[in-house]
Amino acid sequence: MRRKVWSVKYVATVLLTVTVLILGGINAQQNRRYISPDDGASWIHGTDGVQARLVVPDGPAEKAGIRLGDVLKAINGQTVQNDRHVTRVLYELGVWSRATYTLNRDGKEFDTTVVVGPPAEQVLRHQKYLEIIGLLYFIVGCFVLLKRSLAPHALHFYLVCLTSFVFYAFHFTGKLNPFDWTIFWSDLGASLLLPPLFLHFCLEFPARNKWIERWHGLLYLIYLPAGVILILQLAFINGIVGLLPSPIVLRDVLDTFGDFHFGLYFVLSAAVLFKTYRTVKTPELRQQMKWVTRGTALGAIPYFVLQSVPRLSGSIAQSYIDFSIFPLVLIPISFGYAIHRYRLMDVDIIFKRGVTYTLATACVIGLYATVVVVVGELLGAGFEPLSVVARVIATIVAALLFAPIKDQFQIWLDKFFYRDRYDLRQTLIDFGRTLGSEIDFDNMLDRIIDRLGRALFVERSALFLENPFDPSRFVPAKTSGLTIPDGTNFSFLTSIPGRPYIFFET
Repeated sequence: MRRKVWSVKYVATVLLTVTVLILGGINAQQNRRYISPDDGASWIHGTDGVQARLVVPDGPAEKAGIRLGDVLKAINGQTVQNDRHVTRVLYELGVWSRATYTLNRDGKEFDTTVVVGPPAEQVLRHQKYLEIIGLLYFIVGCFVLLKRSLAPHALHFYLVCLTSFVFYAFHFTGKLNPFDWTIFWSDLGASLLLPPLFLHFCLEFPARNKWIERWHGLLYLIYLPAGVILILQLAFINGIVGLLPSPIVLRDVLDTFGDFHFGLYFVLSAAVLFKTYRTVKTPELRQQMKWVTRGTALGAIPYFVLQSVPRLSGSIAQSYIDFSIFPLVLIPISFGYAIHRYRLMDVDIIFKRGVTYTLATACVIGLYATVVVVVGELLGAGFEPLSVVARVIATIVAALLFAPIKDQFQIWLDKFFYRDRYDLRQTLIDFGRTLGSEIDFDNMLDRIIDRLGRALFVERSALFLENPFDPSRFVPAKTSGLTIPDGTNFSFLTSIPGRPYIFFET
């Protein structure tokens, strides 16, 4: 029995998606409308007051002589209460304003003038780039959910994509008003949920391993580190915990472990995908897994090596941030390419159908509009009585032409997406050359089934070889898309002496 499309999970997913899109749209609008003020330093409430946790090289704070560990006492004579108060004061001042900072360094107070500027160009570039990655994830996830909503892993994969969209596209402004806090917690929650959620998907796609079937309940332990980090972040921000002598150190530890948790889990996901790629037998599935494995590995490993590991060792490699962030886009691109090229979850079908109907509808509308315009010109020449008849005829013609126009676009799109199937002779010639270099018998049979199936539009096929114990009989050697029961009688398949092949028509 088919599952209901509009199940509770599906409705909840749709409502969650709508909520995320609304929040994301408002957040994007605020980030575009308001330029966040930046003094070139990161302030945090420590044991001695509000201290400089980070000073950006060549930023406004460094130019004003502020150093790491300086304690901020006041801004323009207004006493600083905590690190959030600094953010509120900066928003009140605005970009390109001049502010007098009263600082304490080693027990000595002094004043310095800071020119509040916009965020660094590198920060804005990274933000826009991450938003593009998040949008790619969302598009890929929507295609999978729309076409394969009833597939076992479709909903899980979509939640991975939706969580990725939140993680990459949500950016709190720093105002820390109620909406900004919502964006902050959404982003933080997504950053902690995404790594185990993606690893969970990789462990169960395309099928669960035997040990996962046996110990499935323990699989959810991979979410435990994320839960611990989230609880510690909640306790720290609300001032509940003080496990370390300095809150600055505690904040650094939480951020570092969160980043390391992200990088490590994605590297483990790439390893799981690689193991799956080495074990699957179906040629089409191997092609799918090849691309998603390579994309995930090329996206996760640079980030883990250049960002996560250095931060864990106590150093922040600012010069390598671009090289660590840029490859992350390869993960959604690899899944998108596998979906498009190798029919991963059959998403390319809905894509081609959507394009076909869109183009056909546009042509019919254009034809109808042309007829209406011509009739309009004729009306000016004194043919008013024909207007109603002309509109009726135009409607009938448009309805009759829609099907053939749609079919023609379908043919053109099939040639574009599967051009190798339309050039069968060249396909078989190239295939013959490929087989000439194949020495593994099982791989050769897989290639034959895969290539002939795609070239001849065959979804179910079986390859028969001569029975080594009875040369007059044939036995199935490889199948695709079907299962042959044990003990099936193939006595009707007989060979002719001198001809080691048969032709059989059903």
